[in-house]
Amino acid sequence: MSRQLQKIVCAMLFIMAGFWLFTVHGRAELQNSSAPRKTEGVSPPSLSALSFVDSTCAEVKSETYTLWPHGVCFADVNGDGRTDMYITIYHNQNCHERFFINDGDFQFTKMSYTYHIEDVDYGTHGACWADLDNDGDYDLINGGTIASGGSTGEPIQLYRNDGPSYFTEMIDSDISGTLKKTRGVIALDKDGDGDLDIYGVAGYRGGDIDVPYATSHPDEFYQKDAGSWSYSSITGGQLVTAKVAQGATSSDYDNDGDMDLFAGNRNGKPYVLQNSDGNGTYTAIDDSSITGFFVSTVSGDTSSGVMGEGATLADIDNDGDFDLFCIEVNGNDSHLFTNNLYNPDPIQPGTYFKEFQGWSEVDGYCGAFGDLDNDGWLDLVVSGYSAPFMNNGSGSLSPSSTVSIPNADVDDPRSVALADLDNDGDLDFVMTGKLSWAHVIKNQLSTSYHFLKVKLVSPQGQAGAFGAKVYVSPENQGGIYPKRGGNLTQIGLREACGAIGYLGQNDPVLHFGLGTHTAVDVTVEFVCGRRATSRNVSADQTITINTTDVRVALKVFLEGPYDATGDSMKTTMNGYGFLPITSPYPDNREVEEIPSDDIVDWVYVKLRQSPGLAYVDSISALLRNDGMVVADDGVTEYIFMNATSGSSYYIEVDHRNHLKTMSSTAHPMSDISSTVYNFTNNITNNYNNYAKTVDTGVYGMYAGDANNDGAVTAIDKNLVWRPDNGNIGYLDADMNIDGAVTAVDKNLVWRPNNGQSSPVP
Repeated sequence: MSRQLQKIVCAMLFIMAGFWLFTVHGRAELQNSSAPRKTEGVSPPSLSALSFVDSTCAEVKSETYTLWPHGVCFADVNGDGRTDMYITIYHNQNCHERFFINDGDFQFTKMSYTYHIEDVDYGTHGACWADLDNDGDYDLINGGTIASGGSTGEPIQLYRNDGPSYFTEMIDSDISGTLKKTRGVIALDKDGDGDLDIYGVAGYRGGDIDVPYATSHPDEFYQKDAGSWSYSSITGGQLVTAKVAQGATSSDYDNDGDMDLFAGNRNGKPYVLQNSDGNGTYTAIDDSSITGFFVSTVSGDTSSGVMGEGATLADIDNDGDFDLFCIEVNGNDSHLFTNNLYNPDPIQPGTYFKEFQGWSEVDGYCGAFGDLDNDGWLDLVVSGYSAPFMNNGSGSLSPSSTVSIPNADVDDPRSVALADLDNDGDLDFVMTGKLSWAHVIKNQLSTSYHFLKVKLVSPQGQAGAFGAKVYVSPENQGGIYPKRGGNLTQIGLREACGAIGYLGQNDPVLHFGLGTHTAVDVTVEFVCGRRATSRNVSADQTITINTTDVRVALKVFLEGPYDATGDSMKTTMNGYGFLPITSPYPDNREVEEIPSDDIVDWVYVKLRQSPGLAYVDSISALLRNDGMVVADDGVTEYIFMNATSGSSYYIEVDHRNHLKTMSSTAHPMSDISSTVYNFTNNITNNYNNYAKTVDTGVYGMYAGDANNDGAVTAIDKNLVWRPDNGNIGYLDADMNIDGAVTAVDKNLVWRPNNGQSSPVP
């Protein structure tokens, strides 16, 4: 029996004993928070609304035709609001990479030499746009594979974006002196310090215990030195000696707040490099150390190479963790694994990933996830497949039988990446064919569903904020604590990432399909641990999030439930299961369940710069019996609010049947740390010294304002308390918050406070 159900049974027994007659009164309706609720999102639209057409312009086709295009990387490089693309070329003879400026209407112009990022050599596989100097624009990491002449490996090249149309090659001795046949390359913040480090996969053969290492091992990792274009090479440990190959990506798959690494292994078992300490110490994990980690249960294939060329991760079932797709090149089998982080497998509870879908004869090297039809659920494009894999609205994917992808001319498909190339709100993509060209595919979606695009800038100024998690929730449901696992109300989750699968990079501007939602909340968790929120954001636009929330910590007592014998508040209402999972305040904030037995009630917290000014932000939060206002987990002793770090704000606390209070002075706020503002230990901490003495030297908010009009008057008694006298539940007339409306509320709470009114303006 769940904790919530136990509470309800207890309450019902209490009722049956004949103390009071239970009635449902307005917002006091009893809710069983353990009952399942459907995940947000709507059923997919008719797929007739979705169609694709090959819109490759003459310039892109002629400049990539039969030159063995491999990687495709997207970013708005020149800041004109359109997504540009970089195509890596591997041709075994001297040639240059192809960089294309987006001119609009699916027209692109090659500007490799103009921008000084031509990189003439025998070939490159991986590349990545990344803001390496945190100046707000995208620099370039080019993972050179073979030097001119073809006899040696090529160092990774770094190009600094000096804008508006000029890059400067930056030389670091550790990087330039390392000659590897680099394949995948990625930028990530391994230690949460706010700058990007560089990981490169050496060679196409990873090997295993029965297959020797390729000659190009070990791999490459360069740690960024603070405040410079200098890097330190990491040469030891499993970070560089793990037997990986081909493409690479990063993801916080275990949701511990740091970035883990995934890379392919064409010739052996798949490995994951787990960031084991949060500071960049990586441990190679394979399927022998975690039961069933990558065991195929659909095709029965447990042979080597399941993650042959790379991995792509995304939250396909909207449960708050990242699932995995990969292709086994030997045999072209594809594998879709669900992440069981928040929904453990009852048979194999120790697994993270377990395959639940797989397909045979899926040509190509990688897949890319995106909401192709804007219904709120992620779909899948595979670089060589002739149809999109559509999400049925529960996380299960199926190849469409009615929508096709024009891929007949894609010869020897390699990479795929997604971007809204024409800024019409739906996702287009590019597929590279080694023996053909880079194919630009236009999405011609026709639907009434909405979208949102989110452009991130980290607290350190980094464009893209790689490693950040972005949660989109229905309006007034985001901000304090992202919801994960179980019965979610979030619409979608994305993770900002430098590369996906095999040599692909999606547009760093994150795209969300919203279905029928016209306004949403957006919550960002940066990899450095800071957080940002935008509330009530209108759909069908691109927003930029470049500020962080402040951490607000406060302690306050409600007079009604306060018990001097324990210097804390009673939780009787919670004990009977009467506390609703939805806040009674204007934002109607909702939690999955009341998180713990020590929660007293909801409160409404507001910030403003001075007593007479409008509120900067307001949000519902939970009040614990010791007076701490806590996050949705019931443990974290601060909440996030949308205000400017380094500024000071007055803190106001409202309650549904207590008189509001406010801090006597503006309290300094920070997005990094929080100092508790304590209303309870000194009356002068309350605005105009207005607080009720609930014990010697202890102060609380006056009870008795049952109609919440700012004053305790006869109206509270006659029009609120009197009609509900004798009832139980979550009722405003219950002024001592014990779950019942009785004479105690009138005589011991309302009567002593009659005539009081809050001075808070």
